[in-house]
Order: sequence, then structure tokens, then C-alpha cells
Amino acid sequence: MQINFNSLSKEDKEDVYMNSFKKIFMNNFYDKDILVVNVHEKIILWMLENSFKNNSGLSILQYDAKESSLDQIIYKHKFRYILLPKSFSLNIAINYSIILTFNIYETEYEFIEIKNDLIFTEFSKSIVLFTSGSSGERKPVIISHKAMISCSNFMAKTMKMVEKDVEIIYAQLDHAFALGRIISCALSNSSFLFFNSKKLLRPSTIDKFMELEGLSGISCMPSVLYGILSSNIYSDYFSKKLKYVQIGAMFLPSNKKIEIVKKLPNTKIFAHYGMTEYMRATFYEISSNLNKANSEGKASYGTKIKINKISNQLENKQEFFDEDQNKNLIGDILIKGPHLSDGYIDSEEWNKRLTDDGFFKTGDIGYLDEDGYLFHKGRKDNLFNFQGKLFSSSSLQEKLEKKFKTLEGKIAVIPHRTKNSIRDTEIIVFVSKNKELDQNIISEKDIKKFFLGFGLRISIFKLDSNLPLSANGKIAYGKLREYLKEKNQK
Repeated sequence: MQINFNSLSKEDKEDVYMNSFKKIFMNNFYDKDILVVNVHEKIILWMLENSFKNNSGLSILQYDAKESSLDQIIYKHKFRYILLPKSFSLNIAINYSIILTFNIYETEYEFIEIKNDLIFTEFSKSIVLFTSGSSGERKPVIISHKAMISCSNFMAKTMKMVEKDVEIIYAQLDHAFALGRIISCALSNSSFLFFNSKKLLRPSTIDKFMELEGLSGISCMPSVLYGILSSNIYSDYFSKKLKYVQIGAMFLPSNKKIEIVKKLPNTKIFAHYGMTEYMRATFYEISSNLNKANSEGKASYGTKIKINKISNQLENKQEFFDEDQNKNLIGDILIKGPHLSDGYIDSEEWNKRLTDDGFFKTGDIGYLDEDGYLFHKGRKDNLFNFQGKLFSSSSLQEKLEKKFKTLEGKIAVIPHRTKNSIRDTEIIVFVSKNKELDQNIISEKDIKKFFLGFGLRISIFKLDSNLPLSANGKIAYGKLREYLKEKNQK
């Protein structure tokens, strides 16, 4: 029976297009090093899974790329083949020929081949991802397949993943968290269903999760999981179904982590500390270590973590001891091991982030306790000196949110000092649109009184909207600093 293509539904047409693309790719390009730019997530998911299963194919993923960075990637790593939408204007001085065009998901794509006399090299297969940009500009990071596979294999073995597992991944495709989970599934031959977290998670979508046959795992940000489990209907269902959960590296108070564990008593819940530059620096099962729920866990397999003491002037500062007043002094968190990326596209900037003995300077501060658990205490650039005393704006913000629960996620504390100013550091508190504050349940006077307890005077900026967030949901402190800079220039 002959099928009229035009009579097919939109979904069926997309399936036909996708199957055609798979045949074209496997017949012509599965063994090529390809730079992928702004391609539909379903195409990327398929390419990723097949690439890592066959140890061939996709060499580099540049998702939602900026044209300026594309120029650097092509010239630095000499990629011969590029897959991108036809509408994407190449603003680079290279000669190329179009070797294939095809239409899929309402977008016309081109495979192009670079024709310049560049010296093409067998650059080690890798993926390029952008950092979250929470502290400023997003940086493109080169993550080798070797590091990605090492990390994903480690996770699959630790989580005891098997072929019959079915996992829901609710995350952003251009983040290391999602890719690590996708590749873990691919390496263990298990199934996964990907949902892009750029789209709001609605009850109707969670209902679809519950209809998934054989569901055994979920990977998402901790706040998302906490929100899902706040419904008794959902928590009762998932407590009977889930074998494992992995939560992302975003902050969630330890009491809420413990609540999650109690609602999923038969589920192994894994957490980690990591970043784009080092996917899983720590990895541990919270459900078996509730007494360490406020930590980031222990170093993952093969990873070394060391703390570089910030300064001798911290020796007698109570603020920088751990909760038990032990000798676990806070310092720079440095990491080294098999999951470390190959660096930034800007190699000079990357070299500045490495110590002489090859440790990566995370830019975070924290300490290791006597059992080897890492405790994260904020960003190093959030340390400031006020009248001869050192403070951490991250720690102050954490304490403020602990005192006033309704301010959680609604405030940002930033130390600010104008260049060449003779004035001491100013402490700026940004407060987002907040009904509780508007109703004077928590007044500006209450907030100022809190900081006066530390001998600090502050300025409060009320925003007409929510706090700006980076791509992975963290507060975009860089944007707030830009706001201050613009305000000072007026």
C-alpha cells in the first residue's frame, strides 16, 4: 500500500525525516569529526548516544553557539565538517562547500566541508560546552570523550545501572549534568527519556513520567525533585518505582535533602559537586550518609581534592572554621583527576586556572572534614575585607536566608568597591520582587539589623522583577555587578 506523505501528521512526517537523517549520517558521516552548531535537540541526542556506543561519530558539540566562538573553534581545532542550520550566517573568513542539505523539524540544515588549506589534525574527540555564566561571561570548555566516558562509566557502575533501567533526564542539553547522564545510559545500554528543563515542568508532564513503563531513575536539579515530591500523590508513586535518583549540583539546604530521602525510602539518591570544567569532582549516596547531607560528598574515583589555605589572617576568624570549630580551615578548592576537561578555547585563560602541579582552581572556597567530605562555602571572589576583617558574602547570604526563610532565593549579597576608591567595601543587598517584604513581614530594618550584628552597614536595592538567573538556574551575580557598574557611571 502506497502512503501519501502529505497526508501524514506533523509528528509522523518528523519521524520520516529523522529516519532519513539517520540513514544519511550512518552511511556517510558516522566516522567523521563533526562540529555541530544549533541543531535540534532530538538530532543531538541520537548522535550523542550512537557516538558513544560506537566510539565514533560526533566529535564536538557546540549547542546554541555564538558566532564569535565558532570562529575560534574552527581555527583552533581544524574541524573539516560542520553541521548547522542554513539560516546560520558564517561570519568567518573561510572557504567551504556544501556537501549535503536536508530539511528536518521545520529547519533546513547543511553539512559543509571546509576548503581552506588548514592543517587538519586528529584532534582528540571532544565536546564543547559553555559554563553557566553565573559569575560573568559564559566560557566555552573542551571536554574530551575520554574524560566524559571515564566519568559516565564511573557513575553507571556506582549507581549499578543495568540494561533494563529506564531513566527520565530533566535538564538542559548543553550542560555537563545532562550529558553525563545521557552517556551513562548509552554505556550501560539502558533507556532514557530526555525533557529540556528550559521548558516549565507542568503536572501534565509529571503525569507522563508516571505512565512510563519500567521507570527506574530520575535525574534533575534538587529543587525540581523537591517540588515534585511536595505532592503526596507523586511522592507515593515514585517511592515505589525509583531505583535511583541523581540530583544536580545546585544548592539545596540539608534539611530539604533529608526530606527527599525520607520520601523515597527505597531509592538510592546520589549527589555531587562539579562544574563544566570537571563534571563530577565528588559523588556520593546521600541516602546512606544523612549525617553528611550538608556536604558535597567525597572525591569521585581517581579525583584528588586539596584545599589551599587562603591566608594566615584567617587563622583566628571564627567565621572560617567548620561548624564543630575543628581545624578544618577554609581555603581554595583545587581538583585534579580523570574527569578534568582539556581546557577553555582560550588556552591562556585556562593556563591561569591551573597550578604548577596540574590542579584546577575552581574559584570556590570550602574545606575537607576529617572523613574527607567536601564542604562548599561559596565563591572566592565573594570574600571581602571590611575594616580589617574578612567576610564571605556567600556565608552572610546563607545565614540571612536561614534566619528569614521567606527570603530564600529572593536575595543576593554582593561586596562592591569602586576601582581606585578610597572608601571601604560596600555591601549591596539585592532583593527581588517579594510579597512577604512588601507586606512588611520582613522589613528593610530587619535586614539592616541582621548585618549590623556583624558590624556591617549595607545598601538595599529593590528589584521590580525576580533575580537574574544563569542558564542553569543559579543567580547571575555577573549581571548584578554590571547593573552596579552602569548605575555608578550615570
